[in-house]
Amino acid sequence: KCGTDTSPTSHVKINVEADDYSSSSEARKSARSSGNTRTTYNYVNMIVECILGSPTKRVLLSDIYKHVQNNYKDMIDKGVDWQNGIRHNLSLNDCFMKDGRNPNGKGYFWTVAPKNLPYFEKGDFRRRWSQCRTRRQRDGAESRRQSSYMLPANAYAYPA
Repeated sequence: KCGTDTSPTSHVKINVEADDYSSSSEARKSARSSGNTRTTYNYVNMIVECILGSPTKRVLLSDIYKHVQNNYKDMIDKGVDWQNGIRHNLSLNDCFMKDGRNPNGKGYFWTVAPKNLPYFEKGDFRRRWSQCRTRRQRDGAESRRQSSYMLPANAYAYPA
């Protein structure tokens, strides 16, 4: 569980297919029982599992750290630099956003961006680059791409 609520209904179970690089508990158990010594962890999955498991759907960085420490002990035992990975994904992935400052003045609450919430609640963690960009961003990129390749009409004309 993630966050401060400890009621049994506060945790949202996320079903993820194994080929989506899942980090769900079922996938971890099946990897251990099948003799597979390498488990693939996806930081986005871990962070989303923590955020959706909290009653307010927003958590502090320290809550995410506690969640990882409690649920992914084998990754920590292997010496993976997981805290850096968590911070990196929170700040660079547009599916996460800051949601207000902590009342004690240290740190921010993190939540899932509204556009990604329906996918994550269904357990779909695939990236959707084309859907993430707004139409204006796509149109602006297209016009920049065209302008950099276009030459003036008289670029190859002989001097008069």
